[in-house]
Amino acid sequence: MPAGAVAREQAAHTPKWVNARLQSQDWSNNPRAEARTAAVLLIDIAGFTAKTDRAAGDGAESLTYFINDCFAILADVIDSEGGDIVAFAGDAILAIWVDPETLQSLPRRPYAAALRCDRP
Repeated sequence: MPAGAVAREQAAHTPKWVNARLQSQDWSNNPRAEARTAAVLLIDIAGFTAKTDRAAGDGAESLTYFINDCFAILADVIDSEGGDIVAFAGDAILAIWVDPETLQSLPRRPYAAALRCDRP
């Protein structure tokens, strides 16, 4: 696989701010930590446990389609608001927004994403 293809593949699974950092600096074998200002959003699918109980007799296939459809919609909303998905955990998504340039408006984007995701 060409080097550019590897970088694009990695970028698809790594938060935007991590990709930017990896591309902008010469990384050595000395790991380090740094503080970041960020906004975090945890989204949990309401009623998922009950849906799981009802789907027990139907098998996992219908439940898999349901959660994949939900996650696809939520991921599009998070991405369109400039966030990155950090983790999937069961029926939950953890997303983060990191942008020190616009610290004053930083909470607006996850808030907008939350409002768009809060649909019955």
